Amino acid sequence: MERDFVMDASYFDVVTDRTETSNSYSSKWMGVGKQFPDYDPQGVLPMWVADMDFRCPPEVIEAVKTRAAHGIYGYTDMSLVRKFIEAGVAWMKRRYGWEPDPDWGFFTPGVVPVINAAVQEFTDPGDGVIIQSPVYYPFADGPRNNGRAIVRNCLIEKEPGYYVMDYENLEQLAADPKNKMLILSSPHNPVGRVWTREELVKACEICRKHQVLVVSDEIHGDLIMKGHKHVPTGSLSTEIANNMIATYAPSKTFNLAGLGASIVIVPNEEIRERLKKRIFANRLPASNVFGPLAGEVAFRTGDAYVDTLVDYVGGNMDYVIQCCEKDMPEIRVRKPEGTYMIWMDLRGLGLGTQEADAFMMEKAKIAGDFGTWFGPGGEGFIRVNLACPRKTVEQAMKQLKKAYDELKANR
Repeated sequence: MERDFVMDASYFDVVTDRTETSNSYSSKWMGVGKQFPDYDPQGVLPMWVADMDFRCPPEVIEAVKTRAAHGIYGYTDMSLVRKFIEAGVAWMKRRYGWEPDPDWGFFTPGVVPVINAAVQEFTDPGDGVIIQSPVYYPFADGPRNNGRAIVRNCLIEKEPGYYVMDYENLEQLAADPKNKMLILSSPHNPVGRVWTREELVKACEICRKHQVLVVSDEIHGDLIMKGHKHVPTGSLSTEIANNMIATYAPSKTFNLAGLGASIVIVPNEEIRERLKKRIFANRLPASNVFGPLAGEVAFRTGDAYVDTLVDYVGGNMDYVIQCCEKDMPEIRVRKPEGTYMIWMDLRGLGLGTQEADAFMMEKAKIAGDFGTWFGPGGEGFIRVNLACPRKTVEQAMKQLKKAYDELKANR
């Protein structure tokens, strides 16, 4: 479509109804009661799951509407999937400076199923899978549900809210022949680190030396704050690329999670063919009508959308940090280097972990992902999604300050 407007912050200022009355069936908005069964969901702002409250790029909306108007939603030809992968590769070259061979890539309906398939194919029951806690909780669910041991290479909180990898511990764990895989979060969810090239090389070389396969989840690689740069694991060296599986998707970047379209990049042919065979054995859907189409259009036309989005979310983060520093100094927030979530530190409130969770849900009426969900190191934290209109963020901070003031007054 021809753009009849200039993409700017006003696109993200629009508040779109996602409640039950909208018939959008939003899990984020309708699923609060199920996700937080111990609390009353009435009046709670949903700021939990990594799902933006922003409309997709207009070009994507137009492409989906045009395809929907065709009226037949049969099986999708793989030529569209190829266009999706080629557009993704062109996006990676444009945004990251890395151009993988499109033949290294293949389609899957989601990143988590790929991680689970990799666990099944490249480890045996009882083997160890290394994760870097506190980390995205499906990284633990996949190994656990498949009878593997969860081995934690916990991040080091070098200073409040700022984390680094524990390489000494990683070396020890990788040297154990029972530990076969590292699931890497890059950028890291939830702590918001955008790993530098040097950090990634060090971790990946440790794994390569000990024949530990790296599965690198890079789904947040486009959501990078100013002053930082996402470095694809596959760009580090040929040797490292041959010991990794990397996953990408337009779902977080363009708010397309409900359409189910992801790209897996595997330079090593043997690893790639084994993984594809495992995914086929699991009978994951090969494609769907709208996912690869929306992803292809987003990757081809979405640069201005993402640039504006990142600036907007960065502004939301700055606003929250200023509110906390000025009016709620015992709540600490460090600006993430990447992702659109903040890792809010409630430890200064002097509450127990469950008390802090209840404070957010019952008093502040904000639903964020509880820090304990992310494993050791998450106690006293909450992950709050700031990919929402500024009006929503302002309301959240108003509610948080009211709860904070009441807590202070009652001491």
